[in-house]
Parts: sequence; C-alpha cells; structure tokens
Amino acid sequence: MTENETQQNPAAAATPPELRLTCPPFDPARLRRQMALDAAYRWGVFIVVVVVLSLGSVLDPSAGHLALLVLVGMVAAWFWLSINSARAMALVNQASLLIEQDPIRAETLLAQALKRWPMQRPLRIMLYHRLAVLRHRQQHYAEAAAIGQELLTFNLAGAERGAGAGWLAGFFSRRGMGPLRANLLLMVVECRLYLRDLGGAYQGLMELHGASLGLLESLQRMALQTRYEIMAGYYPAALADLPHKIQMAELMPPAHCGAMHAMLAVAARAVGKEDLATWLRQRTELLCTPEQLRALGVE
Repeated sequence: MTENETQQNPAAAATPPELRLTCPPFDPARLRRQMALDAAYRWGVFIVVVVVLSLGSVLDPSAGHLALLVLVGMVAAWFWLSINSARAMALVNQASLLIEQDPIRAETLLAQALKRWPMQRPLRIMLYHRLAVLRHRQQHYAEAAAIGQELLTFNLAGAERGAGAGWLAGFFSRRGMGPLRANLLLMVVECRLYLRDLGGAYQGLMELHGASLGLLESLQRMALQTRYEIMAGYYPAALADLPHKIQMAELMPPAHCGAMHAMLAVAARAVGKEDLATWLRQRTELLCTPEQLRALGVE
C-alpha cells in the first residue's frame, strides 16, 4: 500500500493486511455440510467409546492395552472438540462486540472462527447468526436474509440455551418461538422489506403473528408490519388501532419513534386524512432528522 493510499484510508492502515480476512459468500450447502461433519465427529467419538467399553470385558487380556489406547485417544478427541469450540466461542464473542464499531475487524474474527473444525452445534449456529447480523449491518440484505432463512430450518433449542437464555429459552423453544428464532425472523423480515420482497416478508410476519415476544421484539414486529402494510398499499390496516400504535411507538428510541410516525403519516395521507397526516409529520420532525429516516429505510 502506497503512502497516498494509507493517508486516504487510515482504517486500512490501522489493520495489518494479513488480519483483514473476509468470510466467503454464504452457501447453504456449505453450512449443512459443516453441521453434518460436526455431528459425524461427535457421534463418531461417542460410538467408538461405547464400543470399546462394551467389548472391553470380552477382549483377550493381551488386547487390553490396545483398548486402553483407543479409549484415551477418544477422550483426547473429545477434549479437542471442547477446546476448539472454546477458542471459536472466544472469537465469536469478540466479533459480537465489534459488529457495530468495527465491522472489518468483526468479519476478520468471524472468518477465523469459520475455519475451525470440529465445533459444537449450538456454537456453529451462533457463529452464522453473528455473520447474518454483520451482513445486515453492512447492508448486504440478500445474504443476511439467506443466512437467517437457512438457520430457521434448524432446531435452535440448543443455541437458545447457549445464548444464555436458560430455562426460559427452553420453554419458548418448546412452543416454537425462542428468542433466537424471533430475532432471526425479525431480521429476515426487515431484509425482505429492504429488498422489496413482500411475499417473503409476509411469510415471516405470519410466523411472528401471535407469538409471545418480549417488549423490544413486539415493537420491532409492529414497525415491520406497518412498513409492510404501507409498501403493500394496505393503508387502512396500517392505521388500525392507531392510538395503541402511537402509545407503543413512544416506547421506542426517538429515531425509531419518528420513523413510525412518518410511516403512519404516509398511510394517513393516502386515505385522505390530511389533518392526521400533518400532525404525524410534525411529530416526526420533532423526533428525528431526514438523515435518520433514510438510515432506517423510511425515506
């Protein structure tokens, strides 16, 4: 890198070239293959240990040392799985903290974690979840949606517990909607709306409809459903139960609250309620700037 290039891109100069790794384009087949290889490793170790222990009593005494060596090797293989997973978890945790502040460094850490094998199944799911979050942050909405949609095909109960939600995650997972699944669905719906894929967004919203969500997720669902209704031209539906929606919007951060008011103003103007549209637009201008609206995909 020349001196002029370094001056023009100080962020690149701060990160050594050998550390600026990138994750390969997402391939669902690769993820399924990695999950299968991880499972084969775990089950292979388990089966060999069970077979050795079962046959230990009937083996010729002279073969006892061989059985012991095999057993020690299998225990070492299991420890390797645990150590490798722990190292990958450290990389994922570091990347999670850097996605917003330093996405380049976060991608480097995730790329390093992706190269590790074998890995515990919940960790593999969390690794790809963080990659989806990173792609969303980078505005690569098609890839973020593809990752999220593929993860939703797996049983996420183990990853829910791995995310620290404990017994509560297990309870929701039995009902089919754990925190991780809800987060993935919300992200996929938002990406579909950015891509103007109303059919895909509708499918995600239908799965979220009626699900028991936390307050934050409920607010996100309301905002995404309102955006979908406006994009689809369902303006009366967007204005339905308006006092409750405005009350809920007041719980959002100012910029998101302003974006909600802006969407409702569009719906009000579309159905000829000019006074309501003017009031909602005035509220929007008090809460956020046009730049924030554009960043949130409203204008």
